[in-house]
Amino acid sequence: MNKPKLQKKSAISDTIAGLTVALVNIPEGMAYSIVARINPLFGLYAGIIPPIMAGLFASSTFMVVTLTNETALMTVSLLDEM
Repeated sequence: MNKPKLQKKSAISDTIAGLTVALVNIPEGMAYSIVARINPLFGLYAGIIPPIMAGLFASSTFMVVTLTNETALMTVSLLDEM
């Protein structure tokens, strides 16, 4: 499969999509970081930065960049082992 090429005509809509997902991820990122027993600020970073970067640099209708509860649960299980 070929890598999607960035196009000027979709750059604005891709950026708006990335910002929208980032805003939706704010409470979700904070909640998942609390589940993982880490500082909620890290959840904010993890929820806001990737969707914005994906919107700017990876134009694709098939790509989903968001937080998942599985990631939080795996993080807490790894931190518990330390």
